[in-house]
Amino acid sequence: MAPTKAGLNRLLVQILSRDTDIDGFVARSFANLVRRVARGTDGAAKIGILVENTDAKLLLEKLSTAFPVQVAKNEHLLAEDKLTAGAPIPDAEPNFGRAELLESLVASVHRDQPEHSVLIGPAGIGRTSLALALLHAPASVE
Repeated sequence: MAPTKAGLNRLLVQILSRDTDIDGFVARSFANLVRRVARGTDGAAKIGILVENTDAKLLLEKLSTAFPVQVAKNEHLLAEDKLTAGAPIPDAEPNFGRAELLESLVASVHRDQPEHSVLIGPAGIGRTSLALALLHAPASVE
């Protein structure tokens, strides 16, 4: 996928959330743009200057090298044809004692004709953690 300026802008906003993050990344990766980017009044302006003055593929390559995990988690922001909320799915918390239930959910959801699954229980029992574990299960990621 060829990165677009709008997609890169969204990705940079997610990964480089503070002005100091932006300035540090530019200093390490694009020394020729340090002064120009520093003139930006806020993070959005700095990111705009960076995106406008670099090659999109080179910028994505340098960003992927500097922040491989964050880019992988947020690469959905590069897509132009999808609506995105801008936030990655949070990591699943440990689900102690729920391996069988998780396996059952994964099996029921990933059939040719998936079954409906309902997670019920009182507050704090871990329904959200179980749902996140289902989203992060290897079968779901594939």
